[in-house]
Amino acid sequence: MHLKTVFRVTFVYLVFGILWIYFSDSLLERIFSHNVALLSKLQTFKGLIYVGVTALLLHFLVKRHSKELQLKITRLQESEQELIRSEQKYKTLFESSPMPVFIYQPETDKILDINNAAIAHYGYTQGEFSSMTILQIEHDEDVELLESKLNLPKRSDMAHSTGIHRHKKKDGELIYVYTQGTDIDYKGIKAQIIIANDITRQLRYIDAVEKQNEKLNEIAWMQSHVVRAPLASLMGLIHLLKDEEHSVEEKEEILDKMLISANELDLVIREITNSADTTEYSIDS
Repeated sequence: MHLKTVFRVTFVYLVFGILWIYFSDSLLERIFSHNVALLSKLQTFKGLIYVGVTALLLHFLVKRHSKELQLKITRLQESEQELIRSEQKYKTLFESSPMPVFIYQPETDKILDINNAAIAHYGYTQGEFSSMTILQIEHDEDVELLESKLNLPKRSDMAHSTGIHRHKKKDGELIYVYTQGTDIDYKGIKAQIIIANDITRQLRYIDAVEKQNEKLNEIAWMQSHVVRAPLASLMGLIHLLKDEEHSVEEKEEILDKMLISANELDLVIREITNSADTTEYSIDS
């Protein structure tokens, strides 16, 4: 029973006993004081009545508070079952996430738990992860920056995004991940859960598009400047060739110059084509 309940039952029993003894003895002595034998028998009978009444009273009080206690136990068991279901649901979501998920302790940076996706994506085993800190999967050049970020004061009612970082896989491959996390209570420990979304391919695609745009701008500039010179020369020579006043020798000279301009134009076009076809794009690791 609760301490207050025990005190209450004891107090009621004590008060009832004192009142019963005092008033019952006084009443019997006043009525049967002239008959000692009868008074003795009545005292015995009164004692039996007292035991019976107090037993009923204790039974009532204990039964009443037993029901309250049983109700509290039932509620506690229901809460415990709900907690178990909640933990199972969390564990299912944690393990079934297609993206790597880490749980670490901010005070020590120690990794407390990881899901199967993290093991498959990074190549470390469960045991290896359990002996690592969250900083050990960061690229060496990024650790100092990340460490300063993790040590910043954080509001517990907000999700914390740690942005884009380079992570190291077990085989040494560097990947770019966007990490987002929030504070949680993990088995009584203040921890943080981090979801790591690998965006390496997306960044490579964006980088390729940007470099392609740069190359297209370069080609556009070449077309508007480098190609225009031999093309303008060809157009001028063609107009000269149409003039019938030129002699055969002069026309042959014009044709030779047209051939030179055409070769120059062909060379420029080849350079543009080769530049567009041989360009490779990748993210620097």
